Amino acid sequence: LCMECIAPGLRACTRRLRDRCRRDMVDGSPSPGRRRSFPGGFMSPSPHRGVMNYGLGDDITPVTPWRARASLTSLSGAAPSKIVTRFVNSSIIMAFVLYPLVIRMLVVGFECVDLDVFRQKHDLNVTCLSTVHMRWIIFSTIGLVVYGFGIPLILWCVLYTVSGRLFQDEVRKRYGFLYNGFELKYYYFESIFMVRKVIIVLFFTFPAMNVRMLLMLFTSWAFMLLHLATQPFDNRGFHCLDKLEALSLRALTVTVTARLAFDVRQQVYTGLYKDLANHWVVDTLLVSIPLLCHAWFVSFAIWSVFRNTVLKHLVVKQDLWPERLTFLQRILLLFERHRNKAFYGGEEDGRSWIDTSSLTKKEQDFLFGA
Repeated sequence: LCMECIAPGLRACTRRLRDRCRRDMVDGSPSPGRRRSFPGGFMSPSPHRGVMNYGLGDDITPVTPWRARASLTSLSGAAPSKIVTRFVNSSIIMAFVLYPLVIRMLVVGFECVDLDVFRQKHDLNVTCLSTVHMRWIIFSTIGLVVYGFGIPLILWCVLYTVSGRLFQDEVRKRYGFLYNGFELKYYYFESIFMVRKVIIVLFFTFPAMNVRMLLMLFTSWAFMLLHLATQPFDNRGFHCLDKLEALSLRALTVTVTARLAFDVRQQVYTGLYKDLANHWVVDTLLVSIPLLCHAWFVSFAIWSVFRNTVLKHLVVKQDLWPERLTFLQRILLLFERHRNKAFYGGEEDGRSWIDTSSLTKKEQDFLFGA
């Protein structure tokens, strides 16, 4: 039917289809013995009143007026569905990008500094816990509850409603930004990470540095234990995403611990322990260990990107066109240690098996785990 009017466009096609359906179905089925030709088939008489058969015979599934009306609706609803998908994508990305900035602005009302008395950090004329400052705290608390914890809760509820259809194309187009990269049973972990941002920013508003660092230390240890227990990211690139998250939490924990050690040693007044706490070796360790942890994280992140883009392409090129590899590309392939292949071994007793004898122990563990 659409081939007769595809040139004028989808709107004209829909209008002509609607007019034809109304004309043919106003009195029920077409007159007996009458067959009307269409591109790709014909309309044949049907014993059912108000039913049209489009096809090559009367045994084809009938197309009722309701079904014809539904097809017209699907044609005209394709564009709005695409608009809704783009709107949802843009809203999620904007909320994700603006979330830490808005949270940082909302916690301004909680920030105080210890001068002659505790004063508001961004307006020293306002004394903390005064009437004006309490108004700031009330507005900041409402904003944090509604936006800081409301956005993760809304996203979790949305993902929960579609948790059984996460692999469908329409769901992945709309909400895939929130759960791509996580294992299927941990699709909601982006909401947990957003709550973690709120907690960390809130702890930074405490005026006492020791209390601030202690709360940060407990938070980093709690999320590290949670990560070790769940391993929420998928297993791509030999578990590179889970390793990156573990290295990030490790760097945070070591940095906070080093800062606590700096603060604690200032309170040591005994002669021997004071000399030991202020020794240059201790200073070197407290600075170098956090730097090494951060350098480890950055280097592993760069290596993961390089391995999963450049080296993966070169491995495929080596398998398909080895004669086209340049000298530099062959040198780069030496950095990829996991290039062994598993092969289909055939069937035995009705069961298929895979030959993994050429794989290393790490490759075998990754294959069985993934």
